[in-house]
Amino acid sequence: MTLAFMVLNGGWHRFECGTAKLDISSAKPALVAAFQDSDSSVRGWAAEAVGNIGEGAADAVPALIRLLSKDAGNRNNACFALGQIGPAAKAAIPALRRLALNDPSPAVRGFATRAIEKIER
Repeated sequence: MTLAFMVLNGGWHRFECGTAKLDISSAKPALVAAFQDSDSSVRGWAAEAVGNIGEGAADAVPALIRLLSKDAGNRNNACFALGQIGPAAKAAIPALRRLALNDPSPAVRGFATRAIEKIER
């Protein structure tokens, strides 16, 4: 389910009729609930789908901040999503600086840096 929402809202999959970019904001509560799934991949795809909603997903920022304490893949996804939400995710800046910029994973540090840049734009 989460991958399907990401494809439909992400605008990166080309269908015969063109790139898909549907409004999935009504699915946001279910996607945020998926952040608690036992499968790391489900949590990650859900985070990316929420991020692709953009600034309309600002109310998901606290849940995305909590994902910053999960495995490295989910930390990447959370950083990506927070960056996609942009300035509306300003509340995440302290967590991104404190947790993600000191992360043992260079990839997470890179995603965190890009998220901070997008949020502070």
